[in-house]
Amino acid sequence: MHPTVAVPHNFSVSKAHKAQSCLSQKVVAEDHLPKKIHRVAGVDVAYAGDFAISAAAVLDYDSLELLERQTATSKVSVHSYVAVIQGNSAVDCVHQKVEVAA
Repeated sequence: MHPTVAVPHNFSVSKAHKAQSCLSQKVVAEDHLPKKIHRVAGVDVAYAGDFAISAAAVLDYDSLELLERQTATSKVSVHSYVAVIQGNSAVDCVHQKVEVAA
């Protein structure tokens, strides 16, 4: 089953643009990392037709061993404004129970 990303009939591109602009102002450019990093993670979203496929992975920093992984697929109907569309699918992926890599 693929959850659907709800895009209301009154979806406003201008409001999405304002929201994305607001989010871009919250980017932290300074280094606030701890002195010793133990794990790193990445999340990405790809598209196939009307589906967004998200993947998340957590790796050990020193060995790059895969520690955790998760995927999620969502149906999408709007293919612009990355923060709005990719954000939903990526959050769905991260919020699912994370599998421990075998």
